[in-house]
Amino acid sequence: MDCRHTLFEVRKKLTEAMQQLEWSLNLERRATKEHLMHTHDHINEQQKDLLDRVMAGKENIPRMEGSIKLKEESISNLEREASKQKEITEKTIKMLQEIEALDTSTKEDEHDPKTSYNEAPRFCRIMAQDLSWNLP
Repeated sequence: MDCRHTLFEVRKKLTEAMQQLEWSLNLERRATKEHLMHTHDHINEQQKDLLDRVMAGKENIPRMEGSIKLKEESISNLEREASKQKEITEKTIKMLQEIEALDTSTKEDEHDPKTSYNEAPRFCRIMAQDLSWNLP
């Protein structure tokens, strides 16, 4: 099989996977942002309600503080998850840029058979080391 054809196919599949990942991450970010906004609004409503009840002498502060703390931990967990997703996206983009750079260097050296021959195994090693998913 021609190494350039294989490189093209892998790059095409990687680009498609990257587009799907970006689309999925954008949806997840929007959902996370909406959830965070809703949670913040809910916490603010609870705090206002708690203040009203405390002022009226109907509520004990420590009991409600536990509930608010759980909501704040939930927000913190969502923010950590968003950070992890951002890190994965950045690594994937970096890997795609490295592959594009490799593809460019292969095209520049296509008249030099020794260089072209050596690029394919290097590309395969990069793919084997960096990809955590299997391309069909």
